[in-house]
Amino acid sequence: MSEELLDLVKCCPIVDERAGKAVAQIVNGRQLGAYDKNDKTKFVGRKGTPEDAQRAREALTARSLIRASDKLPMLNRVDPDGCMSLRAIAEALNANGIPTVSGRGQWSAHSVRRLKALS
Repeated sequence: MSEELLDLVKCCPIVDERAGKAVAQIVNGRQLGAYDKNDKTKFVGRKGTPEDAQRAREALTARSLIRASDKLPMLNRVDPDGCMSLRAIAEALNANGIPTVSGRGQWSAHSVRRLKALS
């Protein structure tokens, strides 16, 4: 077998004929990729790169900033003068049923401080 063909075989995906999709990727004799935690034969993606992780962090940050900016009008409604304590603002937001930036949990003085820092 020629070296070109051998390199091609080493970089080819292993395909599950029944499912018609890749279940693993072999590169230089090593198996790469992510697998379903319940079914180790089920390939669910490739291993992420540092660039993928950076893009994911940037996307999460942007989404979080958008959600936080949506909450700023509520903050101004609860404390229009800006004279309430952070804890009092958090209690008012919780009493009015306003969800947090993440959508889970309760407002705290610290989460109100982070929201105020954006305004």
